[in-house]
Amino acid sequence: MDANVAIAGGGVAIVIGLVALCKPFVGDKRFWPVLGLAFGLVLNIGLAYFRATDMTTAVILGVMSGLSASGLYSGVKNSSETPQ
Repeated sequence: MDANVAIAGGGVAIVIGLVALCKPFVGDKRFWPVLGLAFGLVLNIGLAYFRATDMTTAVILGVMSGLSASGLYSGVKNSSETPQ
């Protein structure tokens, strides 16, 4: 496994934590996935800069980690609702 993919996969948990920290300051729930996407991009591009890896790969992995983190929110929401 490539080290960049491992970092992006571990970055999902970091992105989830950062979005959870920002929830009290961002009242509208529609912006949480956008915030997760932004955190995923910043995290992976920053790591790519310091690791001297390809920026295209960092952007793709950042989008993947951000979308994975925001997908978790919708999955939890959908599974916790009671059926009618």
